[in-house]
Amino acid sequence: MRKTPWSWRGLAEGLARLPPLALSLLFITVFAVLPLAYFLSRGFSSGEGLLERFQYIFSSPYYRDVMYFTLWQATLSFLLTVILSLPMAHLMARYSFPGKRALLSLTTVPFILPPIVVAVGFFSLFGTKGYLNLFLRETLGPGYSLNILYSWKAIILAHVFYNFSIALRMIYSRLTQIDEEQVLVARSLGATPWKAFLWVTLPQLLPAILSASLLVFIFCFMSFAPVLILGDGVKNITLEVALYRRYFFYQDYSTGGALAALEVLVVLLGTYLYLRFSSLWRENILMGPGETRGGVRFREAPVSHRAMLLLYLFFSLFLMVGPLAGVVVKSFQSGLGSGGAFTLNWYRRIFSGGQSPFIGVTPISAIANSLIFALYTALITVPLAVLSAYSLRGLPSRLRSALELYMMVPLGISGVVLALSLRVFYLNYYDPLTSSPLIIVIAHSLIAYPLALRILSTGLSSVDESLLEASRSLGASPFRTFTHIVLPLIRPFVAVAFLFSFAISLGDFGATLVLYRPQYTTMPIAIYRFISAGRDFGSSYAFSAILIFIGFLCFYSIDRLLRFQGGRR
Repeated sequence: MRKTPWSWRGLAEGLARLPPLALSLLFITVFAVLPLAYFLSRGFSSGEGLLERFQYIFSSPYYRDVMYFTLWQATLSFLLTVILSLPMAHLMARYSFPGKRALLSLTTVPFILPPIVVAVGFFSLFGTKGYLNLFLRETLGPGYSLNILYSWKAIILAHVFYNFSIALRMIYSRLTQIDEEQVLVARSLGATPWKAFLWVTLPQLLPAILSASLLVFIFCFMSFAPVLILGDGVKNITLEVALYRRYFFYQDYSTGGALAALEVLVVLLGTYLYLRFSSLWRENILMGPGETRGGVRFREAPVSHRAMLLLYLFFSLFLMVGPLAGVVVKSFQSGLGSGGAFTLNWYRRIFSGGQSPFIGVTPISAIANSLIFALYTALITVPLAVLSAYSLRGLPSRLRSALELYMMVPLGISGVVLALSLRVFYLNYYDPLTSSPLIIVIAHSLIAYPLALRILSTGLSSVDESLLEASRSLGASPFRTFTHIVLPLIRPFVAVAFLFSFAISLGDFGATLVLYRPQYTTMPIAIYRFISAGRDFGSSYAFSAILIFIGFLCFYSIDRLLRFQGGRR
């Protein structure tokens, strides 16, 4: 007799989960799936025969070179990134040293910073008057410099910079989950350190290495800002840049749709494999610094290991901090060389209120637009992600997996493809939206939603199910259980998701470049316009420094929240 009311209650709880899920599903369907399907369909039906555009692309030497370079640079980028991060992750997992927690916290920074700031940072180091080249010329002679800008080398190095910390965190996170006793047993049975690593550690580490490789490959395959700004614009062209140029220079929807279809196919395949491999281990990219194990003390390590650790520490700090420090210092120099006097002129120019001929609005308006778009993005994304994550929690596993996969669709779409899909679709079905700033907020919300959902799903997984059962047994409704039990427990994760959504919108470049109108210029767009003009690098450094400052505020807040959450466990 007791089963009947519980079955009715279960039915009621299941029905109560439908409205918030329907809201998220409707949002993704209307603004991501339908526009994408419409845009991709243009590549299959160009009016000249089915698949004619694909035949044109594969028969064109230019597009074959574009596809080859896209795959080549993404492959080389992920190989270098994983190879460089693996020894560092191993040393950090094995040894304890001062500043280890701070270094782990610092690896969150690339998640926050806009890609265009990274590109500007490379100008500050590797430009003709960049600090690294000035240092080389002053120490080794006038003929010595690293002339890598506007080449594939700059693109690869920028990708390594941006993705190094992602691979490092994923591999380190997995290494901390591996039982050291297994390695010690292997060593006691006569295995050398190399054999112990090869036969004990590596098989358990392999899913994390594959996950990191696939994730970095996807990011580099869809890379836009580094390729557009640091490449030569002729040979170093990826599918993303070719797609952008094809649409805006030629208004060629058919070829653009076909290029987008090829890119989406590769990215969705990579995303599927990434999700499969990451499900084999307890992935936690956003781990707090409290989740570190002690390890062997640095002083007790062999001399060779200490030297390698110090070398990698210096390399990691230079890789993660060097370009950013160069941007900040350049923003306070009167000249672009190392001998420029201290000045605030670049900041005065930004905050003076005068309209810039390069960006079409006042610099203050660009800052205000960025902050407003970021705020609205977070206010839309986080409530949707909270409701979705909570509603998915109690569903059957297969249904939950299918819905989660559908809600992750924006993760497999680049910002440029997503924005072009929105633009092309709503130009045909609701033109007023394409001229409204709301379309930028919608695009940013779609980009931020998958990450926010993952963060909040992680937070909900830490909620003790017995608390929810106790609440239900006392007669609390699902809504009351959510507001009085669940929400207070996941509040730090809600704040982290809010900050990440805010930062993603603030730094978005690709989607905004496709959708913006001059009056809606944002800080990343202003930076790009200053760089493209080639006359106002000082203002681009100042704008980038402002973005770095806001990014570090977000980073500090996220770090504190993760520390607080780690301390509660």
